[in-house]
Amino acid sequence: MEEVKFEEGQLNADRHTFLREHKKLKTEHELAQRELQDHKRNTEALQRLHAQGIIDERGHYIASKKRPLDEKY
Repeated sequence: MEEVKFEEGQLNADRHTFLREHKKLKTEHELAQRELQDHKRNTEALQRLHAQGIIDERGHYIASKKRPLDEKY
């Protein structure tokens, strides 16, 4: 009987460890997903600016005769 109680205690401890690790991994996954979405939005914004001729392929501002350098965006 004591052996069964000991094993039951071990199973409960293992269960709590598993649940704690699962919660940690889930939180880390959610953070990684948010970061990925942020990177995707930034990439899309840079691609739009490049397509509009505002920045070059390296992300540097392209001066234009139509737009003075000090113009605010």
